[in-house]
Amino acid sequence: MLDPLHIMGPGGNEQDLISAQKQQVWVRIVLSALVLGYLAAHAPALMDYLQLAIVSTTVYCLFNLLSLRWISRQPYHLPRLLASPLFDIAFTCLGMWLDGGPSSPMYIMFFIIIVGNGLRFGNVMLLYSLSLSLIGLAIVSLLNIYGQTQTIDWLYLMLQLTGIIIVPGYTYILGMRLDKAQSARAQAEQDSVGLLDASPIPAFTFEAARDGDMQIRYANPAMERFCGVQHEELRGLSIARICIPEDVDALREGCAKVLLQLRPEIIHSFDIRSRMANGDMRNQMCQGSSIRWRGQLLGLCLMTDVTESERLHDQLESIHRQEYLNSVLGGMAHDFRNTLTNIIGTAEVMKMTAADHSADDKLDIIIESGEQGSEMINHLHHLMRGRKTKRGLINLQDSLYAAINLVRLRLPHHISLICSIDDDLPPVSGHATQIDQMVLLLIDNAAHAIRGSGRIEVFVEKDAGHVLARKPLPALRIRITDSGCGISAEDLPHVFESFWTTRKEQNAAGLGLTMVKRIVDWHHGAIDITSKPGRGTAVVIHLPPAFDTQKTSKQTTAASG
Repeated sequence: MLDPLHIMGPGGNEQDLISAQKQQVWVRIVLSALVLGYLAAHAPALMDYLQLAIVSTTVYCLFNLLSLRWISRQPYHLPRLLASPLFDIAFTCLGMWLDGGPSSPMYIMFFIIIVGNGLRFGNVMLLYSLSLSLIGLAIVSLLNIYGQTQTIDWLYLMLQLTGIIIVPGYTYILGMRLDKAQSARAQAEQDSVGLLDASPIPAFTFEAARDGDMQIRYANPAMERFCGVQHEELRGLSIARICIPEDVDALREGCAKVLLQLRPEIIHSFDIRSRMANGDMRNQMCQGSSIRWRGQLLGLCLMTDVTESERLHDQLESIHRQEYLNSVLGGMAHDFRNTLTNIIGTAEVMKMTAADHSADDKLDIIIESGEQGSEMINHLHHLMRGRKTKRGLINLQDSLYAAINLVRLRLPHHISLICSIDDDLPPVSGHATQIDQMVLLLIDNAAHAIRGSGRIEVFVEKDAGHVLARKPLPALRIRITDSGCGISAEDLPHVFESFWTTRKEQNAAGLGLTMVKRIVDWHHGAIDITSKPGRGTAVVIHLPPAFDTQKTSKQTTAASG
């Protein structure tokens, strides 16, 4: 099959083909002038056939001049490609005939025509030019035999025929190997594209644009979820389309380093942020390297979403900090309890040994305050010990009692706290520290919602009828109600938004219910808030039970032991 693109080589384009063919035409015109000059100086029969030589040369040059304009309009025109070798060989045969026949040095032109067409247009064109050359050589030999008196050196003619066959044959073999190598390379490139298309990892290739920017050359289907458009539509767009505007400079700098590095084994890493098609912000780690694609230098970038891993890393660091803080607070609580014990003991001794009992009331206040502080330390120590429980199957009864009793001591006297916790709560898979924190935040919010005297009720119980229940285990329900000011209907949909708050205090950050919602979601639970202005608020949380009850029983027993 004739392959006109063979002239372009790897990575060529239509302009390369047009330029190469025009260059070949000008070479023909120059060679025709040189051949005509050679014949004028050397050919013995030129003057006898001068008119034929002039007409033939004129037709040959006109064909080439017309080809210059023809090439620009139709660079792949097959009839013109087939006619060019025919004109070349006909003009060469005419020169050989005028120069004395097959023994003319113009015989070398056959090699130039055959090998040139083979290398430029492939093996099919080589065989076509070889066939025309053999036919032309045979015609010149016959004309020499029957039209002139000169004799033919048959041995020299056989050597010419052998040379015409051997040299182009070797070129043919090289062309076959070149075609196989190019086919293998094209197949490898196609397989690479297929692997990228099937890859779940977003990837794109890029190149330097003329305006100094970087533009996307290729994007695999996985890129669609980052950009919200079909991956075919990304081709030709700026790489700024991939990330948020604040990170465009970082992306361009990273891609520029990739293109400047010519060694593909060196990988450059850089971080950007991108906005998903649904609006979510994601952190991306980009790894780029340079590649050669059809003779052009391109950059290949693979994008890895590291948002979840970074979030998990932050959570682990938070847990480690909490563990350290618990250890410090535990030691401080122990030392402070010893201090309170000394204060209480000293006050009791003073009360028993004092001769004047006028200070007994003040000593009673010291003893009562010390005992209240000691009780608070006991609850705090119990809570700190309970918070050391790692994520797993937990029983919340003891932990919640300690947390609620601790916060009870912090409440003002005009707010009463009523707590009811079932004895046989279903086991929950999660983290006791986070659930304790969730309950404390809700009680704290309820306390701030009560302007005068009021009450807060906490009920922790089973709920077998909820959708999160898993037979035979019921769901765990935590219900916290207050008699506070309530929340208006227009504000209720915004209570879980970060930094949103109805409190006017300067220390109100608006993150309490946001943290509660995250804790509930992390435990795969459900939360519901109902409220009416002036009639209080009710928060109901449901957590799913754990499956492995035997493991829960063993873990609970070991923790209590």
